Amino acid sequence: MQNSGVVAFACEAYLKAHPTERQRAIAVQCIARCDESILVDAVLRGATNVSILNASCANCSQSKLCVLVQTMTDTANRLLECWKYPNVIALTQKIPETIKPLPITEGEATGISRRAFLTAFKRKGESFVTQVLPEIVFGTVDKHPKDSNRLQNPMGEPKYLPEKWCSLVNSLKQLQNTAAATGFQSSLWGDIRIADSCNGCGACADACPTSAIVIHNQDSLCSISLDMSRCTQCGLCKDICCCESIKMFSTVNLDAMFAQTPRVLIEKRQEEIDDLLEPLEQRMARLLGCVVKN
Repeated sequence: MQNSGVVAFACEAYLKAHPTERQRAIAVQCIARCDESILVDAVLRGATNVSILNASCANCSQSKLCVLVQTMTDTANRLLECWKYPNVIALTQKIPETIKPLPITEGEATGISRRAFLTAFKRKGESFVTQVLPEIVFGTVDKHPKDSNRLQNPMGEPKYLPEKWCSLVNSLKQLQNTAAATGFQSSLWGDIRIADSCNGCGACADACPTSAIVIHNQDSLCSISLDMSRCTQCGLCKDICCCESIKMFSTVNLDAMFAQTPRVLIEKRQEEIDDLLEPLEQRMARLLGCVVKN
């Protein structure tokens, strides 16, 4: 982008067939890796044109992913249109001529030697031990301030938002123009509505894997809120709702999605909730479709 303002992504299969093009494209294992977060980030970094090379997809064993790549490209372009950015992302058969080849350094031309690799690996290992070992010995490894923007390990934390969702939302927040206040339909984010039949049990908030749904109980008042920027349309909240009170929509309002505070979906007082609580035998009879006796 510094040379021409244009960037291209190409898979390894394409670059192996066209080795002279390696200095004019960003190599990825598969162009299906170029999701919306990467494409929007490229525009945010100043790219006036983004090309995704799909010339090798027809002969690829994963050729079915071409449909996914086209969907991601269209979604990224529609998102940028909402911020008054023109369509700058496209699938192409060859790298644009405006992209100038980057200069090849001696190391890139000859490759790194075994001795140089081991020397670099040893240096990195020594640096790691020097930084981490004192923390382990003196017990300060867990005393660093926590970064609120840092994602938790999904294997150790039940609430986890995929990194590409965070990256895409952060990139869109940095775009200069104001987004149009129209509904945006895609599979990226979702919106939900909660009917008055909700009894405030909170099962939807417990089931939500990304903390998009939050329930608050204070002063005999129950409220359920939604952060649309964290909703991935997984549908677990709808599946677990015993009252069938939740409806999910694939169209979101971009202004509401980037609001500072989550949107309150429903508020109920404790006496309203008590009136909605269904006896266990009645619930079992309704769900099982038979008579349940004590």
